[in-house]
Amino acid sequence: MHLSRLSSRGPSRLPVVLFSALTLVSVHALSGCGAAQVISGAQRINISEAEVQAEGRETHQEIVRNKLIYTDERINAYVSRVGTRVAAAAQSRNGGANAQLIFRFFVLDDPDTNAFAVPGGYVYVTRGLLAMLNSEDELASVLAHEVAHITDGHSVKASQAAARANVVSGLGTMGLTVLSVITFNPLLMGLATTSETATAFGSAIYENGYSRDIELTADRIGRSYSTLAGYDRSAGTRVLLSFQQEAKWGEKQAEVRGIKPQAVWGVLADHPENKTRIDALATSPNLPGTLRPAEADYLSSIDGLVFGISDRIGVQRGNTFYSQAHDLSLAVPPGWFVAQAPNEQSVMFFSEKNTARVVLISQDLSTRADAKGFAEQFFTGSQLAGVTRSTAGQQVWRGTVISKSMLGGGATYQAMTWTQSERGFALVGVRDAKSPLSETAWLKSFDKVAGSFKPLRGDEKVLAQSIKVRLAVPTKKKPLDYRSLALNAPLGSEAEDVLRVINGQYGSKAKPLSGQRLKVLR
Repeated sequence: MHLSRLSSRGPSRLPVVLFSALTLVSVHALSGCGAAQVISGAQRINISEAEVQAEGRETHQEIVRNKLIYTDERINAYVSRVGTRVAAAAQSRNGGANAQLIFRFFVLDDPDTNAFAVPGGYVYVTRGLLAMLNSEDELASVLAHEVAHITDGHSVKASQAAARANVVSGLGTMGLTVLSVITFNPLLMGLATTSETATAFGSAIYENGYSRDIELTADRIGRSYSTLAGYDRSAGTRVLLSFQQEAKWGEKQAEVRGIKPQAVWGVLADHPENKTRIDALATSPNLPGTLRPAEADYLSSIDGLVFGISDRIGVQRGNTFYSQAHDLSLAVPPGWFVAQAPNEQSVMFFSEKNTARVVLISQDLSTRADAKGFAEQFFTGSQLAGVTRSTAGQQVWRGTVISKSMLGGGATYQAMTWTQSERGFALVGVRDAKSPLSETAWLKSFDKVAGSFKPLRGDEKVLAQSIKVRLAVPTKKKPLDYRSLALNAPLGSEAEDVLRVINGQYGSKAKPLSGQRLKVLR
């Protein structure tokens, strides 16, 4: 399904809107479910299966090297069991396509709602997608769809199409950072012009998604695989309808944030192609298959799943951002949002409509330096004006930075820097020229974030722990409703919508039934 890279337009899906990286990644977007496009030569057309599989292995190693595999072995093992069962059914069908291929299944530590496959039998689902599903049948349908992309050779076809287009393209990267990373220096990131933010350490990424026909083929073949594996044949339709709900919510949030809505696993809100896929699944012939018991209870299996930004980065609770990784807390200006940068070492606060941003960045020091010295290192070649002061017992440098350019003028940034042990930290902010925020309001917002800095207290460490999916069961004596549950969810004003989305009841006023297990966030 749709493998999306977060672009300068920003994300719009449920976990992504609230928690994922925004505006700090490459403008190149790799789309297309299971997108696995091989790095191709200028005039090359014939790309062998073996070559594509070799690139698939390298992509997986890149994912491992970047520590993008979710570390919860219990959940990984469960997904692998379901995937292996589906793959076995796929390989048994008519002798099985790719009968000798070893399939491997992984959960990625990514809050995005996505799944994709790369050649060589590697299939990935994000923890964000797991949070959206409600049964093992639904998980099996997603995995079967991705297996179908591999067995039907869609990766090779996409690679050859890219080669014929004479495009240098990247292979199967996820929505974080496999082949592209942001630079640590905000003056090079171009905070004022976020469409120029990426530096590449791998290949350029070519936006070349699978066609509708290929997606329909993967839907059809995937359903045959999951049915043969003993799963409910209607689960794929439920998945598409569920993701359509999420896309509708994302569309609503994208309007508030001034960003462009994007697909959820290839699904756009009320898009004609969605209806085509749903109708095709609903009207296709019945397939042979006998229902078999699930590998495990799905909801119990994902109990404890991390939701949104993990505590390896930090957590927003109300109007405060807590970070164990940076050992601090910061205030979030009213009406602002928090997003994770794709290098997993930076966090951005951004205003409504995304016209002003404050980025928290950290990096290892090359040489020992105090707050001012780190500012001079970090903003090398730029004009600095500021003072050193003490904030919450920490020496910080606070001032403005004017970047140099070939024409003699450059962008002006607000900044605060400090050092702890062998690491340097920087808060860097910028306001777009066309922002509805006045200069005075913008400076007030930056001062609110910078002035709130303080080391994390012992009693705040629990607040810096990851938000997790938990289960709740309403009873006749103790009924539950989304509004009351939202009061205890650490998601602010959007909590009720979020809870409805992850429980598949967005867009309705339905109340939880007695005995119905609900996914809640704590």
